[in-house]
Amino acid sequence: MDSLLDVIGRDTQLKRVASTHGGEYAGACPMCGGTDRLRAWPDDRGGRWWCRQCDKGGDVIAYEVEIGRMTPTEAYRARHGDQVTPSGAPRTLPAPQPQEPTEPPDQAWQDRAWEYVARAQFELWGDSGARALAWLLGRGLTDDAIQRAGLGYDPGDAPAWRCVTIPWFIGGDIWAVRRRFPAWVEGDPTKPSGKFMMLKGSDGHGLYNADALRADLPAILVEGELDVVSIEQEAGDLVAAVATGGISQARRARWVARLAVCPLVVVAFDAGNEAEPARRWWLDALPNARYWKPYWDDANGLLQGGALRDWIAAGLGMEVA
Repeated sequence: MDSLLDVIGRDTQLKRVASTHGGEYAGACPMCGGTDRLRAWPDDRGGRWWCRQCDKGGDVIAYEVEIGRMTPTEAYRARHGDQVTPSGAPRTLPAPQPQEPTEPPDQAWQDRAWEYVARAQFELWGDSGARALAWLLGRGLTDDAIQRAGLGYDPGDAPAWRCVTIPWFIGGDIWAVRRRFPAWVEGDPTKPSGKFMMLKGSDGHGLYNADALRADLPAILVEGELDVVSIEQEAGDLVAAVATGGISQARRARWVARLAVCPLVVVAFDAGNEAEPARRWWLDALPNARYWKPYWDDANGLLQGGALRDWIAAGLGMEVA
């Protein structure tokens, strides 16, 4: 494959601007149009690039995927050769849905969301959040895991609207805030319908914890955010955990491309037949994916049962102490 500068140079003009990491080059981003926003370091870790505006980045293969000259399947083969894919069967790549947005909400919404998340974090660790904190700890999560995920508590305007808050951070932006309503008030007609609700204005097309994905680390794809928090707590050294936020969510070219560069993607949606179409979609979309069914319920249920790390290790085909 051509060098990083040669590949990017087909789409934009770069100029050397600094000696950082052996040489830093800058130019307009051909993906978002950001003037002088693209940065490239051809001598750093085999060559890497990053756009300060659209937050896309990676190595030369990731660039070819983002610009559209390489499919995720071709990217996988470029990284790992023509070896048998983890599923052991050929795949047909379904068309992602590029007509839907895959960018964070506007800055005004993000500013308000940051304030909301900060207040919720303060409330969780105060007297008003004691019950919510106990609920999270009762699900097997530790103080450190809760804090790393930025979880919080919204006391609401009425008891039925008290909820745990789960922010979605991707590339320095806040994309969404999920509100989780535990069954604290039964029989109240004013309570929300369902256990989950996005904060108004959230972008529901992100991939929760997408920043954890790496080309040298297996990934596990789950449905729920608390499953990701559970996995990072117990097995963050073994795998990068990401969540779609719903069985039909995150089916976007941006996230398919990010997942395709991982050496392996374990698709592990919640147990149950209702998730079968979603499992099949991701197995068809990713040449490096295979399915690993939870022993019961979901990853957080496995955490509560003391089996989460062993289940992940088995899904990766490794033994852990």
